[in-house]
Amino acid sequence: MAGRIDFFQNFDPSFSPRASAVYSFGKDKQHNFRASYGQAFRSPSQTDQYLRSDVNTFILLGNLHGFQGYSFTNAEGKSYTPGTSLAGYELTVEKLKLERVNTVEVGYKGAIVPNVYVDASYFRSRYNDFIGGTAFVGNVDGTRPTAAQVNAAIPSNFTDGNASPARIIYASYNSNQEVRTQGATLGLTYYAHKAFNVGGNYSLNVLDRSNLPSGFRTYFNTPKHKYNLNVGGTVLKSLSYSVNYRWAQGHRQEMPFASGTIRDYSSTDAYLGYTVPKLATTLQAGVSNLFDANNTQIIGGPQIGRLVFLGVLVNVK
Repeated sequence: MAGRIDFFQNFDPSFSPRASAVYSFGKDKQHNFRASYGQAFRSPSQTDQYLRSDVNTFILLGNLHGFQGYSFTNAEGKSYTPGTSLAGYELTVEKLKLERVNTVEVGYKGAIVPNVYVDASYFRSRYNDFIGGTAFVGNVDGTRPTAAQVNAAIPSNFTDGNASPARIIYASYNSNQEVRTQGATLGLTYYAHKAFNVGGNYSLNVLDRSNLPSGFRTYFNTPKHKYNLNVGGTVLKSLSYSVNYRWAQGHRQEMPFASGTIRDYSSTDAYLGYTVPKLATTLQAGVSNLFDANNTQIIGGPQIGRLVFLGVLVNVK
C-alpha cells in the first residue's frame, strides 16, 4: 500500500492512495498473478489554464476563473434566432479543477511453457471531473454577453471585435458526468535462442461516450485496437538485429483546432548493430517505416515517411 499528497498553486491538495497484491506459484515461481487498485488525479495543463490564442474564427482561452455564456443550441436542439429569448441558451462553464480517476487492474505474467512468456492484463477506470473542452459564445473576460452584443456579433460570425465583444470561445472544463474506460493487453514472447526470439503484443482501449454531453471533446485520441510484432537476436557474438511491425486502427481524434478521423496506420522498422568490444563501441544502422506506408498519426499532422539513420554508440565507464 502507498499514498502521496500533492499541492498546487491553483487547485486544492490531492491525496492519491494505491494498493496492490501479487501471488506467485510454481516450482520456480514462474506464474505471477497481480491485482491493484489506485486513485489518481490529472492536473489541468498549462495550456488548459493560461492559453490565449485568437485564430480569428474563434478564440482559445485558459479557464482558471470560469465563464458565463450561451450554447449554440437549446435543450430542444434549436439554434438561436435573433430577436428571440436567449434564456434557453444560457450556460455556465465552471472553473477548472483536478480530474480524478479510480482504476482497478488485474493481470498475469509468467512462463506458460519453457521459453514462452505471457503478460496479460485488464483494467477498468472511472473518471470524475474529466477534463475535456467545449465551444460556446461568451465575452473573453468571462462575463455573459447581452442580447444586443450577441445580435451585433452574428453578421460577422463573432469575429468583429469592434462590433461586439462577444466571441466564439473554446475552453477546457470538467465534465459533470462520470467517464468510463476499459482495456486489455496481451503480450507473448518466445525465446528460441540467443540468435532468434519472436514476440508481439496487442492492446484494446475503449472509451464509453454514452455519458458525455453533446459537443464535449475528450482528447482521448487512442486507437481501439493496436498491435506490434517483432523478431530479433544476436548472431556471431557481435551482430544484433531486430525487425518490428506496428499497426494501429483508425480512430477519431479531437484537437482544439480540429477534429476528425484518421485512417489505419502502420510502420515496419529494422535495425542492425555491430559491437566492437575492445573499443566499447557499437556501430548502428536502422530504418523507420521501411516501406513508406501511410503513417499519419495526428489529425492535421503530416505523414511520417521513411527515415534512415546511422549512429555510433560509445560506452564510457
